[in-house]
Amino acid sequence: MAYILEPNSDSPAFADFNSVTTTPGANPLNITTHRVALRSNELDFLRMLVDDPHARYEELKEFIQHFTFPKFLHRPPITLLCKILKQNVVSKARALISLQPIKCADPDKLDKMLKTLIHQESGMPFEPNPDVLTLPTEFHARTVARITLMDWTCTINNCINPLNSCGFSRTFPLHAGRIPYSWIVAQDVMVSSTPALALKQTDLPDILPGTMSLSHTLRTIAQHLPDQLVPASNALRSLRSKNITRILDIGQWHLQLDGKWEKRPTLTTQHETNQHRDLDTVDSST
Repeated sequence: MAYILEPNSDSPAFADFNSVTTTPGANPLNITTHRVALRSNELDFLRMLVDDPHARYEELKEFIQHFTFPKFLHRPPITLLCKILKQNVVSKARALISLQPIKCADPDKLDKMLKTLIHQESGMPFEPNPDVLTLPTEFHARTVARITLMDWTCTINNCINPLNSCGFSRTFPLHAGRIPYSWIVAQDVMVSSTPALALKQTDLPDILPGTMSLSHTLRTIAQHLPDQLVPASNALRSLRSKNITRILDIGQWHLQLDGKWEKRPTLTTQHETNQHRDLDTVDSST
């Protein structure tokens, strides 16, 4: 195959090129003519089309869509999944893009496809942030572990810490696809130990600022203090309809000069503000 750049309108579709013969017994000095197809305004260099970013994007898209992870007995950690993609997908994509760049909007599409691959393999209820996926390996430990523990606590175990003594009434062998299997084994060993080993949660930074959700707070109270009166689910729906979803929306704790903590409600203030606004609206309309 031969290529013609900027050809005339009457350029031929084929051209005859002289070559040597490869027929056994023939005189090697005889000149043989071969007919070769001509391609107009195209150039194939290093097995790729030159100046065709869309073809390069389609090639990378097909490669990512057909990529499959190795088979694992248990859910692999996100660091291993990222390493597999970097070694088998990202390295090839960078080499191909260095020879033929793609359009500016195409990398985001390919990045989303890579996130989908990790999302399907990891079993997380949400697609991971690309800023997390591209972090160096040493920065994956604590943040991803906290996310996995919160997913285990709230999504699977009804907001009960499975590593605390109150969460030892349940084991999780059937959730190996959503929880790292090493965590399940560790929790089972902690439960079966004599005496049982527990990791109590002593760091509660979300309580004082009030960023913890009301639903999580009420579930925790219902489990630890069953005698306490907890609002029903329809009450929570009514609060959510008024954008009251966090402890901060009801009240805050403030440290006084004498070292004591004071509770300051914010719900009443908001309610009074709404009343004043409604009265102003009525006055202006009358």
